[in-house]
Amino acid sequence: MTDRPGCLAGAARESQGALDGGAGRRIRQAPVCRVALALLLTTLILSSGCSLFGRGGSRSVTFTGPLDVNSASLADIEQLPGVTPSMARRIFEGRPYKTVDELVERGLLSERELDRVRKKIKVRPAPAPAPASP
Repeated sequence: MTDRPGCLAGAARESQGALDGGAGRRIRQAPVCRVALALLLTTLILSSGCSLFGRGGSRSVTFTGPLDVNSASLADIEQLPGVTPSMARRIFEGRPYKTVDELVERGLLSERELDRVRKKIKVRPAPAPAPASP
C-alpha cells in the first residue's frame, strides 16, 4: 500500500494487525481517505439541513394563516405542508395571480393539488402602481 499525501493510509497499515486479529492475514480495506470523506460529507449535509435527504432538514416552520402566494418567497412556498418543491417552483414562477383558482386555470396545479393546499394559501391582489408624476 502506498502512502498518499493527506490520507490516513499509514494509520490503516499500522492498525492492520488489530484488524486481522494479529494472525498476519491480509484483509482488503476500503481506502481510508474515501471513507473519511464520505463520513465528513454526510455529517455536513445532515447538520446543515440540506434538502437532499428531506425538505428543510430539522427546521420547523409555524404557519399562522394562509400564505399569500403573490408575495411569498420560494422557500416559504416550499415549506407549506403538502407542497412539493416542483409545485412551489410552478406557483412562484407563475405569479401574479388574481384568484387561487387561477393556479388550476393556468395549468400550474391540478384540481387535486389545489384542494390539498387551498386552505393554506391565499391571493392578495398586487398593489396598484403609483401614479406617475408629470
